[in-house]
Amino acid sequence: MRPGRFLTLVGILGVAAGMTTGGCAKKEAALSPAAEAETPTPVDGGKIPVTTASAEAKAEFLQGRDLYEKSLDTDSRAHFEKAISLDPNFAWAELALANATQNGKEFFDHLHKAVALADKASDGEKLLILANEAAATGNRAKQKDYLEQLLAAYPNDERANFYLAGYYLGQQEYAPAIEHYKKATELAPDYSNAYNLLGYAYKQSGDYASSEKAFQRYIELLPKDPNPYDS
Repeated sequence: MRPGRFLTLVGILGVAAGMTTGGCAKKEAALSPAAEAETPTPVDGGKIPVTTASAEAKAEFLQGRDLYEKSLDTDSRAHFEKAISLDPNFAWAELALANATQNGKEFFDHLHKAVALADKASDGEKLLILANEAAATGNRAKQKDYLEQLLAAYPNDERANFYLAGYYLGQQEYAPAIEHYKKATELAPDYSNAYNLLGYAYKQSGDYASSEKAFQRYIELLPKDPNPYDS
């Protein structure tokens, strides 16, 4: 019944018992402050850019992200590590590797690196990194602010909607969570992880018929994966 974790320190911290996932109960640590990000101007087709100097690193990152979003954390880590080896300044890859690890120390090590590299990334990626930093230190107001800035800059990015939906799900605010998860599925009809968490949001709100429908779509997208059936 794994609800999904991609950058879900942003999205799932604080979800009620029974919906929490591995990697979200990591102890807090003081992070070096990062500069405030300004709301960026959308580029790259309205999607959050993936900033790296290496085409090979980007390919590895995207493959890892796809695996991670399908709940294959262990498989994703090798791709994120490879991406970082190809481009040591790849901030989003460091963030992704942080969230893919099950080890608290490694999580904060990679999150620290992502924060340190944030100024080398796009403004959209920087907002995402700062939102994770805020979540890791329990600063919900900052977390929400950064995610709202991200969505304002990239309203047609399914992940920007997904991340803000995750914040609301973590706060047990189900109506806005459902709104943004639905938007994510409209923007990317094959975005399996959004259907997974949409199902949980509907379930927690008491709309079991819609929850079942979302989970059925999740099964259709990943018919050979056991997690959709567990959900």
